Formats: sequence, C-alpha cells, structure tokens
Amino acid sequence: MPLQKTFDVVFAEQDFTTSITAENDSLTVNDLLTQNGLMPRDGTFRYVSSPSGTMINHMSVASAPSIIKVQNPNNVVQLWVEHCSENTQKALVSSEDQKYLLYGVERDIHANIFLTNWYSGGVKVGYSFFPLGQPYATGKIVFLQVPVQGDRAALFNPLNGKEDYPLRLVGELNPMRGFWSAWQIGANVNTATFRADITPLPAGYQPWRAKAKVHEKGNRISPKKDPRGRRINMKSLHAVTVEPVIYSAQISKNNPSRNGGAIVCGIKDNAARSNIGYVAAWGNKTRPTMINRAGYQYGMSVFVKIPEEGRAVQVYNSIQDVYVECRLTDSPNLRVEDLRGRWAIAQLRRHTKHKRVLKLHSMPSDIEVPAQ
Repeated sequence: MPLQKTFDVVFAEQDFTTSITAENDSLTVNDLLTQNGLMPRDGTFRYVSSPSGTMINHMSVASAPSIIKVQNPNNVVQLWVEHCSENTQKALVSSEDQKYLLYGVERDIHANIFLTNWYSGGVKVGYSFFPLGQPYATGKIVFLQVPVQGDRAALFNPLNGKEDYPLRLVGELNPMRGFWSAWQIGANVNTATFRADITPLPAGYQPWRAKAKVHEKGNRISPKKDPRGRRINMKSLHAVTVEPVIYSAQISKNNPSRNGGAIVCGIKDNAARSNIGYVAAWGNKTRPTMINRAGYQYGMSVFVKIPEEGRAVQVYNSIQDVYVECRLTDSPNLRVEDLRGRWAIAQLRRHTKHKRVLKLHSMPSDIEVPAQ
C-alpha cells in the first residue's frame, strides 16, 4: 500500500546522517535500507537499531521509529574469533578492551553474538546465531537459563530482535533449574540437550533439588529427613492416655534450648523395644519433643504432620524397616483441611478401600504431661 514516511538514518561510527523515504508499507526496515543502497553489497549482515538500542531490521516501516541507527543492538555484538576449540565451540574472546565467554562459535569467523545476562568469572557470556535464515543449526552450542518449571526455554530470535525462539530442553532438568548452562541444539533445531562438560559452575554452586518422594516399599529418603536417622532412647515412660495410647517420657537434654520432656505415640505392648523411639519433631521451651515409638500395629497412635496438599502421608514401620502410605481421615472434631501444615495425633486403622488410614484423634497441645 502507498506510504510516505521519511526516516533519518544515522551511521554512528561514521558520524553521518541521511534521509530516506518509504513509499510502500509492505517493506521491512532491512528492505528499505537495501533498496537505498545503505546495506553492504557483499551480503554481510548489518544491524539497525532504534534510538533505545532495540534491533529493528525486520520491523515493518509502518511501525518503525523515524530515527534509524546503523549500529548493533544493545544485546548483540559482532566479533572475529581467532581461537576456539572445535570440540566444544567455546572461546574466550577479547574485543575493544572487552572480554566475552562465547558458545557456538568457530575459529576464524566473524560471529554474530547474543549477550546473555550471565557472567562467568566476571566475563559476560554469549552465544552465536545466524542473522539470516534459520538462526540455530544442529550441533551448535547455546547458553540459557533453565526454567524453574517445565521444559520450555527461549533463545534470541533475529527475525524480531526478541528472545522468543522456542526451544524444548531434553533430559533431566531438575539439577540445573534456575541456573545458566550450556546446551547443544539437536537434530530437531527446536530441541537441545545439556552439556555439563562445558558449563561453568560458580563457586559454592548447589543444584536445585526437588523434594524426595518416599515409596511404600521404596527406598530411603535423605538421611536428614529419615526417621531412622533420628532414633532416640527414652526413659521413664508413663501412659498419659489409654486409647490410643500416648506416653510421657524423659530424653537426653544435650541441647539446653530443648525441653527434656517428651510425649510419645506408639503401640501398647512393646516390651522388647520399650525405650526406642524416632523423633517426629524436636521440642523447645514451650512444647515437649514429639516421638513415635518403635513398633507397628493397627490401633497405635502416631504423630503426623498434615501435608499442605492431599491426604497421603508416610508412616515408618520399624518392624519391617519400610515406609507405608496411609490416608488421613477426619474425625468428628478434627478436619484435615483445617490443619494443613500442623502436627496432629492420629490412630492407625484398617480400611476396606484404602487398606489403612490414619484417623485424626487429637492435637499435641491437648496432651497434659505430668511433672516428672
């Protein structure tokens, strides 16, 4: 369609400005400059930017600002790469008193580099792309931030100057979630796999870890979270309630901030291992330590922390040395939904549908511990 729009084209490095007019709104800024002989005739790609430094090569002339600067965008540099390992496509490059750690580059080539927001050893990190045609090729290395959720990332897209080139990350992502790392473009140029061998890890780096899941017949979880790692000896056990049975006890008071008294859940008959328990939650100056006594049988009492979601909880069966999954059920006076994130006392019962359940019985604060 006909269009009369005049642009001032500023060549910053040459300190030169000229005016051109667009008469067709179907053109891009790139097309307009090419028609007016303002682009290199040897086919070398030349960037044009808005006054704010945003790439506008492929913006329509109808939407483009009236001032066009022939210069690299703020997040793009063009560098000659003299030294590079062909195996890793990684190089430390110096240019105009600046150093860059670059990925996806090759030796003896004029590279187009997108600069990320990540620094390694005080050096800005970037990766190469092709400004024309398909921006990324199979086998090339890029550098990106792994999403905290999902497997979708985005690279720099030279077709519009935005970071919206879609990329699906393949493989185990959890160890690197939220972290900047090197990835290799796959046969499908919209997928990539992690390259641990060339990813620079900062000092003190700790990978993101998902919470461990515990299976009924399954394996141990982290030792810090494993009840078998918090085994404790008790003395002076006295029954406080009968059904279900709850005891008071004394434990070692190695930590002055902890109360030496404890309340104990468990089974009625446990003569063989009467003084062994597993700490559910340590006490403090205002509450006693809560301990689940060794042993396992229906009818026993259990200290359990109500999950933030769902009703499934894990109970340790010390007799068989396994975890079993139980479903929490309400009682007339206590509801799971009202107690999310809090400790409660429940009773282990058989169930026709769920095999076993933990029926809410009372709160730890309801237990009156006699003076020892």
